[in-house]
Amino acid sequence: LLYLLKENGLRTVEDGGTVKVTATDNADVLNMMDQGNIDAAIVPEPWGSILEANGAEIVLNYNQLFLDGNYPSAVVVVRNDFMKEHPEAVEEFLKVHEETTHYINHNKEEAAKIINAEINEATGKSLDVSILNNAFTKITFTTEVSEGALHTFADISKEQGFIKELPSKELVK
Repeated sequence: LLYLLKENGLRTVEDGGTVKVTATDNADVLNMMDQGNIDAAIVPEPWGSILEANGAEIVLNYNQLFLDGNYPSAVVVVRNDFMKEHPEAVEEFLKVHEETTHYINHNKEEAAKIINAEINEATGKSLDVSILNNAFTKITFTTEVSEGALHTFADISKEQGFIKELPSKELVK
């Protein structure tokens, strides 16, 4: 978000601009919009589809702006010491992760039901099937990560002050 603001000549209130950035839980965004506490939000799926189903309008699809949507929104990371101490566990986790990703991509309807059951267990409420189906059309499930996208994220993170030094390029696998 901060990168997009800067690229479009906008500044946050903290930097003397007019844009107030409010970090909040995705589950609270709809209520905050309804109460007039926020005007816009950048959220991952299925939250975008939830907002859309409740009357919010998509004014900007981040995938159309940033790296043509070819960037990770979640990645698997492991500490070096854990990987050295438990290589079998890491390999098994990655194997199951690969199998799960394959399953989701080849069984979307069943995967959506399983995910919805997990959402229900975590939140006490399941999503409307149409919302989850809409969200699935906007998500790419893959185990492949663009090395270029990771380096771009690292550059932006350094520029925005989130990290002090760029990570070694050898860390990306």
